[in-house]
Amino acid sequence: MSNKKNKPMPGQIYAAELPNKYWCALGVISVVGNSYLVYTTSYYSEIPPEIEDPCLSQFYYGYDLHLKRPEPSIYWIDGKPGDNYKLIGEIDLKGKNEIKESNWYSGIWKQFFSK
Repeated sequence: MSNKKNKPMPGQIYAAELPNKYWCALGVISVVGNSYLVYTTSYYSEIPPEIEDPCLSQFYYGYDLHLKRPEPSIYWIDGKPGDNYKLIGEIDLKGKNEIKESNWYSGIWKQFFSK
């Protein structure tokens, strides 16, 4: 049996434990080659999320100082999820699959949310 992880697909949700022992999650919006457009969900808890949690389909909003308004946290990342990511399941993107743009590049999966 192979240890090779499958390529992340749109609609999949991955969770990771942060250094402060809280859990957060990323949702995959689209895939272009080896790059993934992801959003940070609004999930933030001391326990790992379950796919039924409504926070997994909601964006986390950060305040954009340039635009002077809250903006959804959407990033491009490369590579595949590291061992610290747990595939939670798949959700219906409900309009998020229309989002194809982001000017933010956040490196590689293994370093995003890293300990």
